Amino acid sequence: MKNEKDYEKATFRFNLIAPVVNRTDKMSPGEITRYFSDVAKRDHVIPGSTRNTVSIRSLERWKEAYEKYAYEGLLPKTGTKKGICAVSQEVLDHAVALRKEVPARSVEQIIYIMETTGIVKEGELCDSTLSRHFRLLNLPRVPVPGAGNSDVGHKRFEASEPMELVQSDFKHAAYLQDPNKPGKFIRTKLIVSLDDYSRYILHGEFYFDETLASMEDCLWKTVLKHSAPRQYYCDNGSAFSSKHLANICARLGTRLSHTKPRVPAGRGKVEKFFKFIDSSFLGEVNLLIKKGNITTLAELNRHFNLWLDGYYHCRIHKGTGEKPKDRFAKYVPGKVYTPDELMRIFLMSESRKVDKTGCISFQGIVYDCDPGLSGKTIEARYNPSDLSEIEIWFDDKFICNAKEVAPRENFNNYSSRHSTYLKAEKIAKKQTPTAKESSYIQSSFMDAAQKTAYSHLLDDLPLKYSDKNTGGVANS
Repeated sequence: MKNEKDYEKATFRFNLIAPVVNRTDKMSPGEITRYFSDVAKRDHVIPGSTRNTVSIRSLERWKEAYEKYAYEGLLPKTGTKKGICAVSQEVLDHAVALRKEVPARSVEQIIYIMETTGIVKEGELCDSTLSRHFRLLNLPRVPVPGAGNSDVGHKRFEASEPMELVQSDFKHAAYLQDPNKPGKFIRTKLIVSLDDYSRYILHGEFYFDETLASMEDCLWKTVLKHSAPRQYYCDNGSAFSSKHLANICARLGTRLSHTKPRVPAGRGKVEKFFKFIDSSFLGEVNLLIKKGNITTLAELNRHFNLWLDGYYHCRIHKGTGEKPKDRFAKYVPGKVYTPDELMRIFLMSESRKVDKTGCISFQGIVYDCDPGLSGKTIEARYNPSDLSEIEIWFDDKFICNAKEVAPRENFNNYSSRHSTYLKAEKIAKKQTPTAKESSYIQSSFMDAAQKTAYSHLLDDLPLKYSDKNTGGVANS
């Protein structure tokens, strides 16, 4: 069964190959080779690994796996790792010397050198084992001084077609009355999905928070209306940096990317849109709020959609020279998802062990699972906003939908279970052996088991303590 770390690794692999596999116009072999070579030269934070580089061959294998099995093909294969857990001092001394000679050498390079020179046999030394020794000896890998290019200023960019790049962010907006605390006002948060090419707002909505659930709801509605974007570009906030969002994007075939911390210039288009919101929308709705014409979140969102469709999308954008709705009209929709399909993609998941009664405890609720799963670890997939029913998966296969345990129903089923017991007892009485049949029974099952155990005991005794010829135990 796959766990959270496996999905994190698969998502990392997808993000590296996304520019190749999710393009509408396919790259030529030469372009793919150049891109993979560039990726292999960079340093990466690899989930579950101390290495910080990937090989071109790994990228090629991941590309082939994704094209054949989609996202599932990127999940790590289960199996035992080969290699040894201990390293001799001589081997370790060689490895340390190689690291000190060129501090930028990776563990993979060092093992390769040692294998080709005959210091260790191929596959004898694990990457993780050598990395652990390097950490204990405080010998980290040091990047080559001056490697890489530092950013100088900021260059303008624009996607080449609709839905190629979607920018998203939160904005603190107008104050509304708190529905849970009458008389108290709470600040609303607006989140939008903006198409980079057309500046069209794919979906925008006001919420009372800026949590992962709000962000997912906006993305869900965006994909439902317009299909999945090829790239989803956002900041480093907690909602956008969650592992769950990364898994969702990977399942959609969308590359998830973030701007550098404290550098919002990369999301310039959505920031510019927020400034336009300040100048042409918030002033108007604040006036309506003061007059009492807008009192709820639903009313605020209704006015926002009217402003979008009646004004923003219909005006000529200074950056493009076209109306956002006309520029976005060039888009040819991709895969269309049904609400049920999207719901499964957006489900969160956690691992649980099924107890002997065939139940699991999840989010403070006890759920009934398949009794055949007792003692096994399953994956529970759920919608955090609706826990009335959750999906049970085992070995990456859907098993059933689990609902909350109803103890009273189990009690009512007692009569049928008791009736089955009485029927079995009646049949057993009919099969009681007669007096004649009993005479054929020489010993009980336990007598037979005792005899077998005793014979095994004699076989296991040392030769000098037993007499194999007579079958008895020799005198000591």
